[in-house]
Amino acid sequence: MAGIATLKRFRPWLLSLLYFTPVIGEMININYYSMETYRGPDRGFEVNLTDLIVWGVTIGLLLKSRKKLTWLPFNSIPLFLFFLACVSSTLVAPLKIVSLFTLWKFAKLYLVYWCLYNLLSPKMGLTFNQVAYGMIGIGYVMLYFALKQKYLEGYYRIHGPFDHSNTIPIFLFQMIPVLMLWVITDRRVPRWQAALGLPAAFGATFAIVATQSRAGAVLIGCSLVAVLGIANVRNFSKRSAVVSLLFGLIAVAGVAKAADTFIDRFQNAPKASEEARDEFNYAAKLMMADRPFTGVGLNNFSRVLTDETKYNSHIVVMANEEQAGVAHHIYLLTGAEMGYTGLFLYLLCMGRFWILALYHGLRQRSVESIYLLGYFVGFGCFHVVGFLEWAFRISPVTYFVAVNSAVIAALAQRVKEGRATQLS
Repeated sequence: MAGIATLKRFRPWLLSLLYFTPVIGEMININYYSMETYRGPDRGFEVNLTDLIVWGVTIGLLLKSRKKLTWLPFNSIPLFLFFLACVSSTLVAPLKIVSLFTLWKFAKLYLVYWCLYNLLSPKMGLTFNQVAYGMIGIGYVMLYFALKQKYLEGYYRIHGPFDHSNTIPIFLFQMIPVLMLWVITDRRVPRWQAALGLPAAFGATFAIVATQSRAGAVLIGCSLVAVLGIANVRNFSKRSAVVSLLFGLIAVAGVAKAADTFIDRFQNAPKASEEARDEFNYAAKLMMADRPFTGVGLNNFSRVLTDETKYNSHIVVMANEEQAGVAHHIYLLTGAEMGYTGLFLYLLCMGRFWILALYHGLRQRSVESIYLLGYFVGFGCFHVVGFLEWAFRISPVTYFVAVNSAVIAALAQRVKEGRATQLS
């Protein structure tokens, strides 16, 4: 891989492959210290396919393109401070080995971010099209799993290539709006590529709907309406009008077919699930109040909730479980494990990417700016779901966040340097 990465003609395909691999990351990995019975997000020192590609490409870049590298990409200092907060939280953790699992993953994630940012930086000469090809691949993979699991295997809520159905929306929110805008607004994209990209976007959307996630269905619908609005307001064309009409027809047909199922899902969702969520979130608030500066320890929420009576005495719904689960609220979970300092730094790091996408998305009328607005919409949905899920900490999602954050930073740099493609 490192040898291939030294050859510039292969780098575009390595970029596409790097973007694509998080969707199958859980299916192709090695765990060097397995604690699979632990209920926390990270359960070992894992190495996956994305890591292998990143390590190889990084070596190739260092060998062949060292002078073109940006050593400290956007947001590096806040990310480093967040990592220091993770280390500090590890020092007070009752079960330090599981904290080290997460530290290992976070260190790898920065290299993912650094590598992809440099691959896509203006100095390397690669284009966003290579990212879009990775998105198309993800869309068809998700469509395959959705059709297979729903219609051949009879799943009520599909889970795709992941362990749980709720992972699918928070993963795909990050790319569907951007892929739609690539198909609709970039007139340099040949029709045959647009013809491949549009079904991939609709396939990924169908995968979200097939999870029966109420929040997922509402948010993806809102995000697609926002995307079509952006496309038609910022760069109206015959293609945008046709796609908007096609989307409207498909949406009406889809709503008519799935209305009964979703109405039943909204009206008859299990109350025990919501009550369990409330119990875990309340435990997280108790931990934050008790240990506001350090938290209970990175990746240690499950261990502490299981062992310490003052945090689990109110648990009723999940009282019979031998080992407690995790708070279904990424902000409360982060605060409980890392204290208010860690929570602040998490919000700072994530918020800076989100604001960067909005700022440079509105800064000029360019193709890259429209993509950034798509990322702003997608990450907005991602952050909203954080109030309901802890799926950010699941490895495929975390890796995909790192990958897309790198794309945001690289696109913003193009806009800043005046290298963006102006809309005609």
